[in-house]
Amino acid sequence: MAPEEVYHDAYLGIWLKPAGLMVEPDRFGHPNLQEMVGDAKRKPVWPVHRLDRPTSGLVLFAYKKSAVAPLMNLFAERTVQKSYTAWLERPWEEGNATWWDWGLKNNREFRMDIVPEDTPEAKSMGMVIQPGSQSDCVEIALLTGRYHQIRAQMAHRRYPVRGDVAYGAQPWEVPNAIGLHAGGLRLVHPWTLEECKVEVAPSWALGS
Repeated sequence: MAPEEVYHDAYLGIWLKPAGLMVEPDRFGHPNLQEMVGDAKRKPVWPVHRLDRPTSGLVLFAYKKSAVAPLMNLFAERTVQKSYTAWLERPWEEGNATWWDWGLKNNREFRMDIVPEDTPEAKSMGMVIQPGSQSDCVEIALLTGRYHQIRAQMAHRRYPVRGDVAYGAQPWEVPNAIGLHAGGLRLVHPWTLEECKVEVAPSWALGS
């Protein structure tokens, strides 16, 4: 699966990132979405937010340098709505749920640890979960945007995301991917003031 532009105008574009592809360049020269989008548009572009490498889904890009700050402010002000589909290792048994936890980034092990509230430098993490189309699938709306948030909170309550071996799940058949898809992005366009809403279903086939 190749990256795909699903929305664009003069100021911004929304791209569908396949699982296994990094958003930004790294020091090892791995293929990354930013360079692919820049090559496709034949100009510099700037990702406004991130997705984990094994997660598929929508990424917002600024197509003008002057657009970077206004778009980043939308995320800082938490006016952007992001929704995810997660395919879990076991059936979901919680119905509708709202979870709040405290997380501390573990740089040594490249993960987020769930810790007590009074832990120094810990950050609050919140999300709303609803049952999905299958018993082991859920729909998630983020209330905060933290590193590995969904993966950490799900695993903490014994619902690891399918294929997420970093958080205790078993390997699965989809290479370089986990069962997490950032399929919904909604924002008010800073220049037109109109709502911009994009939804794309996950490409992996659901099934137990």
